[in-house]
This record gives sequence, structure tokens and C-alpha cells, in this order.
Amino acid sequence: MNQPNDFIHCKNFINEFIGKHLNGDIHALLDFDFTSLRYDKRFGCNGRNFDCDDTNVTRAICFLLWGETYPDITLSDIGTGKKYRGDTLNTFRTVLGAYLTEQRSCIGIERSNASERLRALAIKFYTIYHSIGNFILLPNIAESDNKRAYTLNTYRGTAYKDYFDLFLQQLDMCLSAGNGDPRLNTLVHRNEFFFSWLNTNGGLKHFRKLCWLEDYFADDKPQAVFSPYVYCLRKKQEWTELEKSYYIEHIEKYLLKATAIIKNRAKKMIEQISVKCR
Repeated sequence: MNQPNDFIHCKNFINEFIGKHLNGDIHALLDFDFTSLRYDKRFGCNGRNFDCDDTNVTRAICFLLWGETYPDITLSDIGTGKKYRGDTLNTFRTVLGAYLTEQRSCIGIERSNASERLRALAIKFYTIYHSIGNFILLPNIAESDNKRAYTLNTYRGTAYKDYFDLFLQQLDMCLSAGNGDPRLNTLVHRNEFFFSWLNTNGGLKHFRKLCWLEDYFADDKPQAVFSPYVYCLRKKQEWTELEKSYYIEHIEKYLLKATAIIKNRAKKMIEQISVKCR
């Protein structure tokens, strides 16, 4: 399938999805929870391991949004183990711990004895973080041919606890001075087809505009949005009262900021999808 046909396929596929799952209203995509596609063979993952940022319709949306600008890309280049892959910007599990379905809660909320208000905010975020405004398309070539080798996606989760602002700050050092995180620098070189193109077109400043990442930047540079980077303590013993209060204080800031970023991006992405699907 050549690229023009890829665009036609994605446009038709997304319009079919809008008709079936959004009652014909593209703006309903703003709050659509992609976990609802878990058992949908057509628009979900169809036998693959389910991941909201790698469903069939997510791949189509990513290609529609970035297929005309990203280098060396066709629809078949998107997916797990391929040249590009969908990624999730703002995490849930690292910050809040595992979601507890029966309790409608999560480990971080339970262990910190957070208020009912914060519990409700966290549970709402569990749906929000599975929505379109939290997805992005990134290059996905691993650091080596070893199946366990890191990609940008998996290394960010390990080295930066999945905080996208930390990732952007480190990426900026790699691209502008070549002296950032050595392992991230290796991944940049492995994905040179993308990052050489990006540097030629203005670097992260271009990436910011192309992917609606303005909320992560200040004065054209990535900023520390989520500092001090709290995460769910995984130790088995009880948290101290100091650990609980520290966690509660900063987790609310994270939830509010991440939600605002996701919603802001979603509106811009939906506007672009709407134009391209006409």
C-alpha cells in the first residue's frame, strides 16, 4: 500500500470508527476511553497485546496526524516492534500505582490514605489518561537488535519514571549538545532517520509545534512541569506519615497539570483530525 492510499484508508477507517463509537460526532473523541476497545477486533488490537496507544484506530489516527510530515513513514511502519509506535505521554501506574478495579481506587491512594476528593480525581484520571490527547507517535527503533533492548518508549519509563517533561529535557541536551544521557544519545543515533530530519527542521521547537507540546515548554526550551516527580512507593511496609503527606501534596498537582495538558492537546488534535477526515 503506498502512502496516498494509506491516507485514504485511514480517513475511511476513522470515519467508520466515529460513526460506530462516537455516534457520528468527532468531538466526542475528547472524552473517549480507548480501553473500551479491548475486545473490539476491528478497531482494537485484534489478537495483539492490548495497548490503548497501539490500537488499530490509534495507528490510523497517528498516521493521519503525522504521516504527511514524519520522515520515511507508511501506515505499516506504525506498531510494536516497527519503525514508529504510539506512546502515552502522562502515566498513571508509575505515579499512582496499579489500578484496583473492585475498590475503584489505586495503590497510591490507598497507601497514602488520601481524601475522597483526591481518590475521585485519580479515578477520573484513569479514564482521561487513556484518551486521545495523551497519545503521540515516536520513532521506535531499539538500541540494538536484542528483543529486550530499550526503545525510546521503554527507556523513558525506566530512566525518567515515565515523566515526559524529563524525557524532553534530556532529549534537548542530546540534540543540542550531544552530551545528554549516554543511553538516550544511543537511541537518538539509532533513530537518526527521525532526529536528523527533526534537527534540520528546527529541532524540538518544531517537534513542540508538530505534536502540540506547548505545555511542556517555556521560552522554546523544555521545562520541569511535574517537579518534584513523585511516584508510587512500592515498598511493602507502611508509608511514614511524612511520606504520605508529601505524596498527597504533589500527586494532586500532577493530576491537575496532566489532565489540563491532555485536554488542551485533545482539542487541537481533534480539530486537525476533523479537517483531514472531510
